[in-house]
Amino acid sequence: MRINRRTIRTLLLLGLITLLALKAGDLSSLLQQERPASAETALSTASVKPDWSQGRLVVSNQEGENVYAWDVFRIIYHTRGEHAVPEEDHNHNGIPDFVEDLALQMVVAHHIFCNLMGFPDPLKSERYKGVSYIDVFVNSRESIGSNGLSFQAPNRARPPAPPGSLALRVRIARDLPIQRNVTPAHEYFHHIQSGATRLVSTWFREGTAVWSHDAMMVIPPKEASWAQVEKYLYDPQGMEELYLASYKAAQLLWLPLAWLCPDGEEHLPDSEPLLQSRYVDGTPVLKDFILRGAPVIRAILREFGAVEEATFRENGFTEWSYENRASPRNYPYMIRAIRNVVDRQCR
Repeated sequence: MRINRRTIRTLLLLGLITLLALKAGDLSSLLQQERPASAETALSTASVKPDWSQGRLVVSNQEGENVYAWDVFRIIYHTRGEHAVPEEDHNHNGIPDFVEDLALQMVVAHHIFCNLMGFPDPLKSERYKGVSYIDVFVNSRESIGSNGLSFQAPNRARPPAPPGSLALRVRIARDLPIQRNVTPAHEYFHHIQSGATRLVSTWFREGTAVWSHDAMMVIPPKEASWAQVEKYLYDPQGMEELYLASYKAAQLLWLPLAWLCPDGEEHLPDSEPLLQSRYVDGTPVLKDFILRGAPVIRAILREFGAVEEATFRENGFTEWSYENRASPRNYPYMIRAIRNVVDRQCR
């Protein structure tokens, strides 16, 4: 078939128009790729496979904010700016060692307390019904003011998450030596407490959280006597001393109880692969396989949950505000609950 010149010109013109359109599309795509996105937008539009069975990086964006997820724990960290984590990555997998070690400690703590020792899982509690994640934000020490903090009220889950998802929050200082410091496990134990009972006091919350360190560290038992325990459970002056204590309450009451009460569950199963885990530098996560006192501490948390309605009703509270949950008027109910457990399990 003969093609005249007009047809050839028409075909060439159509080809040129198509080529220009394709180039324009490429340029538009390139501009979109190079356009900086906000951290919130980048997180919310990321493509994520919802597999929380093991640690994996689920989000990374141009502004240096990342989400590393393992089980229900999601570590939100930065690689640049004020909150940047240490950049060491000795196993060369693209995840900072600090982030992997932080997640590992919290996963092991959850396994010990909730799966092995039978403490109530906070995300399965009635109080936190509908909460799906524990979001762990790594921040500068200056912004936190301490090694770590936990927050009792649920918040909107950090993207990526389905609309309306809720999370409990923890903040951890970016310069924490995870291999030698159990702050992440300590802060997670606060969520176990909050899932078990609304009752709040520093002598209870910080005292039993210090007791929980025995799951990860070596805390040699010391001499303890029932006279010491009874001083803080029955003597008015002893009780006042206990009420004013915070971390020291562990030495006054909680650790002596753990050492004195019969305990057939103190040895953790050293054959479990997760309990044999090591941090990236090879340091064992568990320093021994002994946790003394889990049955009595677990029973006391549950007893607190059982008496909280009586405290609410008999104290004339109309709402579970933080002021009411932390009221010293609850302390006599808490002391009686501890006495009941001690008489039932320890005598």
